[in-house]
Amino acid sequence: MPEHLRSYIDYEAYGRDIALEESGQFTDLGYVRDTGDSFREYYDGERGSIPEEYRVMTFQDDVPEEEVSEWAMDLAYDMDEFFRQHDPQYAAKHPEEHAAKEEIYENLMAGRISALDEKLAALGQTQEDYLPSEIEKFKDATGYEECLDVDPQAIREAIENPDKSHVDEMLAFAEQANREYEAELYGQQAAPTPDDRETGETVRTPRGTFHVTDMSREQMEAAGYGFHHESEDGKYLIMANGSRAFAIPSGDTPEHTAPEKLTVLVVEPMKEPYVKEIDPGLHALQAEVGGDIAASYPFDDPVGLVLNDEGKLIGLDLNRSLRDEHGEIYDIVAGTFLVVGLGPESFASLPPDMIQKYTEQFKRPELFASINGQIVSVPVEPENPLRTAEMTLEDDYGMIDGIINNGRRGEELEKAQTEARRTTPEKKPSIRERLEDAKRECAERKSPDKPAPQKKPPELGDL
Repeated sequence: MPEHLRSYIDYEAYGRDIALEESGQFTDLGYVRDTGDSFREYYDGERGSIPEEYRVMTFQDDVPEEEVSEWAMDLAYDMDEFFRQHDPQYAAKHPEEHAAKEEIYENLMAGRISALDEKLAALGQTQEDYLPSEIEKFKDATGYEECLDVDPQAIREAIENPDKSHVDEMLAFAEQANREYEAELYGQQAAPTPDDRETGETVRTPRGTFHVTDMSREQMEAAGYGFHHESEDGKYLIMANGSRAFAIPSGDTPEHTAPEKLTVLVVEPMKEPYVKEIDPGLHALQAEVGGDIAASYPFDDPVGLVLNDEGKLIGLDLNRSLRDEHGEIYDIVAGTFLVVGLGPESFASLPPDMIQKYTEQFKRPELFASINGQIVSVPVEPENPLRTAEMTLEDDYGMIDGIINNGRRGEELEKAQTEARRTTPEKKPSIRERLEDAKRECAERKSPDKPAPQKKPPELGDL
């Protein structure tokens, strides 16, 4: 980069754009960015070796198999007695007590407990009663998985008679159980992060390249991310938290009416600012500044400057200076730029009070020069295409206003000419004219038939 252009670059704004594009972050120890490499940490497979801070769910202490067996046997005896006392059909169907208890025991040990829960619930038992509460404790101690609680006999019948089976119902139940299990699991875990849910895809917009995550907008907002902008095709939303940004699918969005026009203040080199209404899209902003856009936020007011991202590099005319609190120039905008308002999610129309304020601030165009290595600006009058023509014809330079000869001098001249015509006497003929008139009168008085006298020639005697 040429040395004389270095002082025109807003390094802070450039750094922010690069950090957003690379998903990087500035820290006290330096700059950190995500390279996209995966990270995996291995353990030896023992629950006890997992550090407490890395655990996402709790485990009951391992119960010896002998204790589990005794526990299941006690539950089988208690449940068999309860069923025989409260369900006559059970006693008729299971006349052999020992065989019935063995069946309940095997179901408990195999994790087929849902049928027992349903039978207890049908007999009016709740979680506050002894048997249901003991079964829940047994489930927790043995790592019960509801999604695996399927009767093998039902599976065999489905395989042998698929048309008469309830395969669809079984699959739906298994899927529902799996969803409930995942919901319970996520409830014990920390909230998901965009990094954990990256799909490996990227989306490129005019503001950078972003990794795609399959989290919903609600999940992103719960994780502290807000809407930043939308991809040009409308398929992705860019969600950012101030230092990082990700892309998420936008989903089906309802139809909406055409967006309102955006009221902006246009500031061109060597011209006064003027208000203009444009479409609130990227293409309209690019058309106004003549190329890819960049945004700068140098003021405390809720306004931003939209300018040509490569204005200085491609040699656009220097336009207006940006000054610090001491009035010193710290940057110069090259090319046409817009002053826009800031909404909660994107650019907005510039309010009337801001239009007035920044019209006054940028009213005078500037010329720039480098003196002893320091950039100085000289305010100049805005360009007026009628000014040159008027100065050529105007009789009063104090009235350069776009109307020819409408000043006091023109009015005074016209009055003076009228007065001169009124007071000036009639023009008298000159002496030469009067002599010629007299000659003509004399010629007219002479008789036309009288010969003119002739001079005699001299005789020889007279000589």
